Parts: sequence; C-alpha cells; structure tokens
Amino acid sequence: MRPRDARTGAGEMVGTMAREPGSSGIEKAEPGARMAGVGTWLRAVRRLRSACARVLIAAALVALGGACQTPQRRISVDDLMAQKSTVLREARDEIDRAEASSNRRIEAEYRAASTDPSAPAQSYDVLVLSGGGAFGAFGAGFLSGWGSVADPELARPHFDRVAGISTGALIGSYAFIGTPASYESLVAEYENPGKNWVRRRGLIPILPGNVSLYDVSEFRRHVRGAVNPDFVAGLAEGAAEDRVLIVGATNVDYGIFRVWDAARIARDSPDDEAAEEIASILSASSAIPGAFPPVEIDQLLYVDGAAAMQVVGGMDDRGWLYGSSGDSSEPWQGEAPIRVRVWIIVNQKLRPDPMLVQSRWTTIAARSLSILLRTSLLESLQDAETVMQLLNARPEYDAILRYVAIPQDFEIPESDRMFDPKTMRALVELGRRMGADPSSWRTRALQPGAPYRMD
Repeated sequence: MRPRDARTGAGEMVGTMAREPGSSGIEKAEPGARMAGVGTWLRAVRRLRSACARVLIAAALVALGGACQTPQRRISVDDLMAQKSTVLREARDEIDRAEASSNRRIEAEYRAASTDPSAPAQSYDVLVLSGGGAFGAFGAGFLSGWGSVADPELARPHFDRVAGISTGALIGSYAFIGTPASYESLVAEYENPGKNWVRRRGLIPILPGNVSLYDVSEFRRHVRGAVNPDFVAGLAEGAAEDRVLIVGATNVDYGIFRVWDAARIARDSPDDEAAEEIASILSASSAIPGAFPPVEIDQLLYVDGAAAMQVVGGMDDRGWLYGSSGDSSEPWQGEAPIRVRVWIIVNQKLRPDPMLVQSRWTTIAARSLSILLRTSLLESLQDAETVMQLLNARPEYDAILRYVAIPQDFEIPESDRMFDPKTMRALVELGRRMGADPSSWRTRALQPGAPYRMD
C-alpha cells in the first residue's frame, strides 16, 4: 500500500467503548450489575420477593414467549447470501472514497504551507471518539474546555478527519462542523438529556418476542430532529473541503464492521434524503445490542459498533512501515515531513474499578464483559501508538498520538437512569476542566491486562 494509505490509515482509528457506570474505590456489586441497562430490569424483578411472584413470572415467560412475535425480516436468507459481495464492495468503496478525500486534503495543506508564507503550518488532525453512552458527556465537556487553550501546539484544531462510534459518533458530528455554535449545542445536548429518551418495555422486558429491553423511539426522534438543514449543510461544507466524518456500526447479518462518511452523504445527496440517512446511521451506531432495537438500513440490521471493534486502525498494509529502506515520500512532498496528529477522547475509565463481585451469573457476565471491553480498548490504544511510532521513525513523517480518558479516581455519581442529568452534568464539568488543561493529554498507552505497575 502506498504511504498515502498510511496517512489516512492513521486517521481511521475509530474509537468505541461500551457503557458501564462505575465509581472509584471498592464496590459491592448488586446481583443485577449494569450491563447496557440489564441492571434496571433485574432490579425491577427483584422487587417481587415472594415465591409466588417468581412462579408467576416463570409461567408468564412460558405462556407469553410464544405469543410475542418477533418482527419479520424483509429479506430472505437466499437474498442475503446473493447480495453479500455487493454489500462488501459498497463498504470498501466508502473507505476508498474517504481515503481519496484525505489524500487530497493532505496534499492541499502541504502545498499551501510550502508556497504561501501566510498559510498555517501543515498538520493533518484526526479526532477519534470512543463510545460510552451517557458518559459521552465527558467528551462533550472536554471539547468545550479545549477551545480555551491558547498554546498553538495543543489548541483545539479544526479537524481534518473525525471518527466515532456510538455516543462518539454523535459527539463527532458536532465537532466536525466545528463552529462555536456547534460546540455550544453539543454541550447543551449532554447537559439536558430527555426524560423519555429511554423507556423500559413493561414489567417483563425479557420476553423472547421483544426486539429490545428498551423503547428508544423518543431518543431516535430527537436524533432525527437534530439532523436539521443547518446540520446537514455544515457537514456538506466540510466534505467540500475534503474533510471526512467517519461513523461506524456493526452489521449483524454479515458480522462485519461498516463505516460511512457522513459528510460525503450530506454533500452528495438531496437534503431530505441526506438527513434521513445520516440520522439512521447515527442511530445504528448507538444501538446498544439487546438494550436498544437494531436499525434497518437497506434491509440489513445494524447495531452499536462496539459489538465489532473498540478502536480500529484502517491501514490495509503495514508491511512498508516495518522496513527502514526506501523513500516513501510523495512526488509533491518537499523536505519538510508530513505532520499527522491523532487526538483520542475515551468517554470512559481505562480500567474497571475494583468491585466485590457476587457469585451470580448476571454479575459475573456483566463484569466479564466490562473487563473484555476495557482490555480490548487498551490493546487498540497500544496498537495505535505503535503505528504512530513507526510512522514517526521515518523521515517523511512527523506523527504524534495523544489521548485522554475519565480519570480512575473520579467518582462517577450512581443512578438507576441511563441518561441521568446529574451524572451527565458532573461529567461535562469534569471534561471542561480537563479540556482546558493541556497536561490532561497522555502520549503513552497503558499496558493491557494486569497493571503490574501503577498507571
């Protein structure tokens, strides 16, 4: 793969992380420890203390399980298999178009900086945002506070590429537009969550015919309303400058991770069609498996990107990075190196807090999933760090990775609500303080697994 793929590959690290509320210190886990909202309905069931009530629940599950009909799919198995190659080609084409836009953007910035003394120094700036549900309030606050940093090296840039999954995709859309008004709107979204964004489906949401534990129709209507004509125009304007907005989700039919360039969609589609498609993609990216209903796009089902990847590097071929010989510069490149800066905001703590785990299957499953996701995230951060170091080792590049996460010692307020205003406002304020402080950034990834040395 040509070196230009390395440059865009450095920008294709799409971060995500599943939400798991927590706090500092040692906790005693409730039997229904939270796992994407599972704890909420488990606590409701626990209120039915009597043996009689438990028997009635069991009987209801048996009697009603067959009566609740799962929504029928509009595509057959034969059709699914027949169109597989087409779907994969379309996904690959989307990535190729995004890479081409990034290459043009890098060249244009480099040429301008080389020939125009008044032009800013060349720097290809990539923002990567993880998932985290309501904890995305941290990222919203951080981006707001970051705007007050005056040091040119660490000031909030006008991002060339933004990549996000789940809550990170929602945040990233506002950051991509990048105006003072868009950052204000972003913070307002996370400081004032809707009371009915997420509603539990009755007393027994675990019935087999239910499409999800929660009804999120109000939340999705809100997302669609936010993707208004001004929003679409802001994305389209960025695409006209060859900037890229990557949104990722998981295709559960084919078991693949799929990305879209939402800015390209805004530029190339009629406004109404673009708004509908972008809202669907953002909703799919934030569809927590099992907790939220999947989103159907072109008859295929999509859920949260965290079901497939945590932080992903999009480089097809890294082989050329491992060798020290050969010149991999572009024909238009002068003596100055191509500068790439990757900024990653993790809307979660990097490691699970200590917890006294009860020996119950729900608690064990939730805790194990949390550990799996955190370890996968750390491995992905370490991989991103390695790629950037390999780029930086070559004279043609000047590459640096910086990332930030919710501090381990920050006590996150507990709540039974998935989108609790008190918790989210506390995280916005934490993010603001940290964003305004350049020392919040880290440049070395943590070791996955057991922290044998203190972080």
